[in-house]
Amino acid sequence: MALVGNKADLQENREVSIQDGMDHAEKNGMFFIETSAKTADNINQLFEEIAKRLPRASAS
Repeated sequence: MALVGNKADLQENREVSIQDGMDHAEKNGMFFIETSAKTADNINQLFEEIAKRLPRASAS
């Protein structure tokens, strides 16, 4: 499960601190990442992290 902060390119309009996002994610068993759809910051990293955390089928 991921908690994603969007619009990271709009730092001056921030309503939730990075630390608050990280704390909330950790408390609820999630990882936290900030992204920007406008600048594409961390978009690939978000999907890579999700893929890493997907359950893998066991070899039978």
